[in-house]
Amino acid sequence: MCKADLSKTYLRNITLNGSHLSGINFSGADLSGVDLSRKLLTGINMAEALLNEANLSGAYLMEANLSGANLSKANLSLAYLINADLSNSCLHEINLSKANLSKASLQKADLTGANLRGAILTEADLTGAKLIGATLPNGTVYRR
Repeated sequence: MCKADLSKTYLRNITLNGSHLSGINFSGADLSGVDLSRKLLTGINMAEALLNEANLSGAYLMEANLSGANLSKANLSLAYLINADLSNSCLHEINLSKANLSKASLQKADLTGANLRGAILTEADLTGAKLIGATLPNGTVYRR
């Protein structure tokens, strides 16, 4: 499936077998509840995709495009999101505990109620991000 075009498809609650799904175009697809845990998704395009309640724990999403995606209540704990684009994404109540977000773009992302406990945010861009009620990497809850 490497580099397949599955944009604007309906793939709710599926489990994709195989571990290498890099370069696939899922832009605008409905992937709500999908299980992509521990998958290699480097360079994947999920711009404006619906990924609410998806399981992406431990997934390798380096340089992935998740801009404008809806990841509310998704599980991305232990995920590798190095250089990923999460700008303008809905990340309500997302689990990003212990995720590596080094150099990720989170510009204008809505992280309301997100769990970032233990996350690595080295050089991540949080310009304009909404963090109300988010648990920060050090365990404190952002209250502004």
